[in-house]
Amino acid sequence: MRIRCAWIVVGLALLGCGGAVTVGADASGAGTGGDAGTGGAGTGDAGTGGDAGGTGGAGAGRAGTRLTLDHDPIALDQPATAHVKLWGYGAYVADAPATAVARFMFDVEALPVELELDIPEEPHTRIDQGFGPVEREEARFYFKVYIDVGRDGQICEEDFVQDYDRSDWMSFAMQPPAEHSIFVEQSGSGSGCYRFDP
Repeated sequence: MRIRCAWIVVGLALLGCGGAVTVGADASGAGTGGDAGTGGAGTGDAGTGGDAGGTGGAGAGRAGTRLTLDHDPIALDQPATAHVKLWGYGAYVADAPATAVARFMFDVEALPVELELDIPEEPHTRIDQGFGPVEREEARFYFKVYIDVGRDGQICEEDFVQDYDRSDWMSFAMQPPAEHSIFVEQSGSGSGCYRFDP
């Protein structure tokens, strides 16, 4: 009888201390991240996880990414134009192209360089793959970059593109991260110039 009463007391105490458990938001408001090992999307403030080891969103209202175009230190002979495009897509949408959510252009004179990107608020609402709205929890984002040294809208031997040997392609769950770094390298294309839209 005493054992049964003890269990009843413990149960009442748990109910009195908050009742139901909320996954993804503790008493302080900080979110619980997804399982990074399985690529789960983080939820809530400062969630972790996401595709390819990305980071979860730091709150739906946050906007802005500090993007570093990384390279061994080098001064360019003349100012070049860095092109950055933010792409978005739905994690469960197949056979549909990603949506260009935002485009950015910067003058750069040396590498590495830090760029401040003014990310649109609620960027998931700009994803349109022809299947209706994409929920924030299902949204994924990635960056594509190139540096147009000749400023002619083409990728030529002296221009810079992403160095995939030093920085893998990554996508981010729910919204772009506060900080990200992409290594770039000279194209070295031996087949002439070609037009490129990142």
